[in-house]
Amino acid sequence: MARSTFKVLFYVNGSKEKDGIVPIMGRVTINGTVAQFSCKHIIPKTLWDAKGNRAKGKSAEARNINLALDILRDRLGFNDGIIRRLCEFKEVGIKGELYSSEFNRSFDTRHSVCSIKQGENGKFDFKIDGGSHVSWFRKKMNEFREAIRIPKQRQDRGIKL
Repeated sequence: MARSTFKVLFYVNGSKEKDGIVPIMGRVTINGTVAQFSCKHIIPKTLWDAKGNRAKGKSAEARNINLALDILRDRLGFNDGIIRRLCEFKEVGIKGELYSSEFNRSFDTRHSVCSIKQGENGKFDFKIDGGSHVSWFRKKMNEFREAIRIPKQRQDRGIKL
């Protein structure tokens, strides 16, 4: 069996430098497949430590940037063993709380099965209990709303003629 790899890396995009300020980018690599994203943060180029993939120093700006990067890295929320199993395309049973940034809250699960599946378009999808993670969180939010008796939101589609 081939060895699976998973890596998260932060870097600055020097080609988009403007007045000494550069955007911070992120790169996730799974078995050689790369996904890049913007971290939505900017930093003076002189404050970036390329070897450490973090901001240099102990200034308030550096601490805030490093805290934001740690939060982004921790959003994955899994330890190395679970990530390794997911990279091997094996199902992983989990229990505990899963955080949704869409609803800005955590949802409890006593037993859920997570996996990574490759879609028809070649992209990788994170699945929880066989469905997309987005639909899982929306289902949990609807269950929460029903439990506290908030009426289901109507989705008006307009007037039919």
